[in-house]
Amino acid sequence: MPLGIANNCFLSLDGDLPDLSPDGHVLGAVDRVATGTYIVRPHAGRWSRAISAVALARELEAAGPAAMAAFAVDELAGLFGEAIRPRLGFIASSAWASDAFARGSYSFALPGHSGTARGSQRRSTTASILRARRARRTISRPRTAPSSPVSRDGRLLSPTTSEGKLDDRESQMTQH
Repeated sequence: MPLGIANNCFLSLDGDLPDLSPDGHVLGAVDRVATGTYIVRPHAGRWSRAISAVALARELEAAGPAAMAAFAVDELAGLFGEAIRPRLGFIASSAWASDAFARGSYSFALPGHSGTARGSQRRSTTASILRARRARRTISRPRTAPSSPVSRDGRLLSPTTSEGKLDDRESQMTQH
């Protein structure tokens, strides 16, 4: 199944913010497809979230986090005026297309193709999931002697703490 791309770029907002109402949502441009959508001051915070999708997301991801931030700052300055530019700072960004395990940020199927698309996605990811499970078991399995008082996942098999007192949480965990 094809995987879509929707990347995020998070920007800090410094200084007074009376001109930016909390929980604002704006579009970078309405006259072109290659634009971002912006959530300004979510939960009355001092930051903004820029979301780019599809071809623009791939282009900005390939160019790097600095290009993603510059694009967002340019669009926000076009919306709110040049005075906002120095108040914006890069925090972090996502890069879903280049993540070898994710390979995208959401899946979609063309109308009428969901059955075959889902089957191909299932087959392609099953092997990856099985490899990850095997690796997790190998890495997380402690090497303990057969007489060790520690379980496979590292818990003590005895419901007592190091001081010899009964620990209710540990007792409940070992009973299951």
